[in-house]
Amino acid sequence: MNPEKRIAELRGILQDHNYQYYVMDDPTIADGEYDSLLRELQSLEKENPNLVTSDSPTQRVGSRIRHLYGRTKIRWTWCRTGL
Repeated sequence: MNPEKRIAELRGILQDHNYQYYVMDDPTIADGEYDSLLRELQSLEKENPNLVTSDSPTQRVGSRIRHLYGRTKIRWTWCRTGL
């Protein structure tokens, strides 16, 4: 598969998984699988910088954090003794 087609495919897959995880709160793949797909996309974009677009999952704010720490959800907790 040529890089342009694979990049488009990976972006679609990752965007679908982001929606399932963050909006629907129903992840469909393990964090490690997601990270593997994201690393593949990052590698292809690095090799083909002319194919990087602003809507790519690699260009989203927080994508580096997500890559380093997985798709960990942060939940607010309240101290029983107050602030």
